[in-house]
Amino acid sequence: MRISISFCAVKERRRGVIIRENKNVLSIQCSNTQEEYYALFYNDQGVYHGNDRNGAALIAELDNIKLLDRPLKMYYHFPYICVSERYGLNAAVVNIADGRVIKFAREDYHCDVSSYSIGFLEWDDRVLLIHQTQWNRLDITDLETGSLLTEREIIYRKTGETETNQWGTSPKAEWLLNWQYDAIR
Repeated sequence: MRISISFCAVKERRRGVIIRENKNVLSIQCSNTQEEYYALFYNDQGVYHGNDRNGAALIAELDNIKLLDRPLKMYYHFPYICVSERYGLNAAVVNIADGRVIKFAREDYHCDVSSYSIGFLEWDDRVLLIHQTQWNRLDITDLETGSLLTEREIIYRKTGETETNQWGTSPKAEWLLNWQYDAIR
């Protein structure tokens, strides 16, 4: 599949004067089901849906994504697109069918050096979002209902320092993969 990202240089003209030029693409993700793509632009924090035939259209604005000068991650799993600040506090999921935006955040504990853990998972024909809420906690949200599926009481105990920094889902969103390391004293 070949897709040209032609709307990255689209110019909006009014009376012959260029009023906006979309040159700053922060992140882009191709669809795994059709010849289309999604992009997040710097100048308006807009998520655009596009293809070679029809150009691009704004589907949502993500006002909670703040760290535009640092790496962003974009994930796609029909009918959702997720954008997260890789080394920040914020993420957002857009339902591309209706433009509904769900905002997520994690606590600020060394987020400047730890990647925001977030990804899609399919379970019983539902699309779930696994997302980090604390440095040592992952939660699962049902994106259709918005309900948190991992509501629980957390009891803290000091057993050593274990860090979990990188994880992901399998290509078909069936498995959660994780790595961790333990501090040696």
